[in-house]
Amino acid sequence: MMTPASHIRRNVFGCATQQAFADLLGVTQATVSRWEVDGFISRRGQKAMRAAASSRGIAWDDRWLFIVPAANDDAPVAREEAA
Repeated sequence: MMTPASHIRRNVFGCATQQAFADLLGVTQATVSRWEVDGFISRRGQKAMRAAASSRGIAWDDRWLFIVPAANDDAPVAREEAA
């Protein structure tokens, strides 16, 4: 079952790994793992996600912090850039 954090990491930011997402947000991989397991994203994490989305021109929806959209919902999808 996908949690809000894993949906945001994979489908919004296009990060294949927790480490890549952690690097993007300036947090540790353990923090991202905790968000994905617990299903709760800290306020600091929420702020970092909003800022990262804004700086990348990704349309942000705060509902993603609490629910995973159904497969047919429109959600912007970013792709991780090749290193």
